[in-house]
Amino acid sequence: MHKVITWHRSDGGLSVTIPAYKDSARDPKQTDDELLALCVSQLPPGTVHHIVDSDIVGAFPSSRIFRNAWECPAGVVTVNMPKARVIHMNRIRVVRNAELVKLDTAFTRAVESGAMVEQARIAEQKRKLRDIPQTFDLSVFGSPESLAASWPAELPIKP
Repeated sequence: MHKVITWHRSDGGLSVTIPAYKDSARDPKQTDDELLALCVSQLPPGTVHHIVDSDIVGAFPSSRIFRNAWECPAGVVTVNMPKARVIHMNRIRVVRNAELVKLDTAFTRAVESGAMVEQARIAEQKRKLRDIPQTFDLSVFGSPESLAASWPAELPIKP
């Protein structure tokens, strides 16, 4: 079994470095431990890292949606749920903002035509969309899977 390196990037994300143990260009005199040490030496100075068995890679979360929320305390990969909720809300905001832009056009047309009822209907839709970050409670989702499956009913199907 080979070793891999998990390390925390300066942006807070987790990276996994898998040394090229089977690279045909590798010096045949170089041991696996020497290759691993070389890879560690090439990490940015002061980088927090863990050396773990390669079979842990199979234990990584299957979904990569929240990869920037992965953490590896003591060599065990976990999903930091508060970070994952921020990532998910940012995905929701992208879709919501696109919907708001569409409604801006419809609202302008309603103003131009003097359609007061349509203006009121669109204004209410826009209010509901703007309120999503306050009304769509992501804290109730305790696992990455349930969080990824959640989506506000006011928005079209998630991307």
